[in-house]
Amino acid sequence: MQQLNLLKYLLNGVADIFWPPQCHICGEKPGPTTQWFCDHCLMTLPRAVYRGWDLNPMAQKLAGKVPFEQCSAFLEYSAQGVLAPVFHDFKYRGFSNLARFMGRMAASDYEMSAFFNHIDYLLPVPMYRFKQWRRGYNQAVEIARGISDVSDIPLGKGLTAVRSHRSQTGLNAEKRRENTKGLFRYRPAAEQIGTRVCLIDDICTTGSTLVAAAEAILEADSTVLLSVFALGTVS
Repeated sequence: MQQLNLLKYLLNGVADIFWPPQCHICGEKPGPTTQWFCDHCLMTLPRAVYRGWDLNPMAQKLAGKVPFEQCSAFLEYSAQGVLAPVFHDFKYRGFSNLARFMGRMAASDYEMSAFFNHIDYLLPVPMYRFKQWRRGYNQAVEIARGISDVSDIPLGKGLTAVRSHRSQTGLNAEKRRENTKGLFRYRPAAEQIGTRVCLIDDICTTGSTLVAAAEAILEADSTVLLSVFALGTVS
């Protein structure tokens, strides 16, 4: 085991020489606290300022569509904003550990708001199995694992995507709803029934994916108490 750890350390050192870590926003050298961002970009991430509000912009997207106890997002996202390369990197370029780091950061930032305090299970929005096999991971799962690292809340089971669907990018609200209709199925374990669960996704644009997942959860378990969290939301 010591030899394997030494080999891993040496290989990482060689990789850092030829491919030094860069800030995923500005491309500069990362700061001492994380390999993902420089200090300036880390401190100036566009955090959402409404995590303590009951009726916040994220919640307004889902209000009247599904019943939820609480709903929030960590970051304000825009396709032309500073977060675009970050989300692109952990969704499409294989940086699964970046997604997990973002989940840890979100959970740490939310500790004062008590958002996750009474949650029993985290339910990441699932990806259809072929798509996940092709990508190698589900970024929503990695975000949920990061939240779990800080909060010790376990990931729940039973929420699955039952079919493939086209990318939501570029679709209007109506097309997004059609694209996600009947997409998910929920078969909770016995210990999850009637508990407080938090649905986790990477980004909320119109909320159609989260609504479809929430509907599947509530259809299978009408006693569940639902919270919704997205790493980023489009204002």
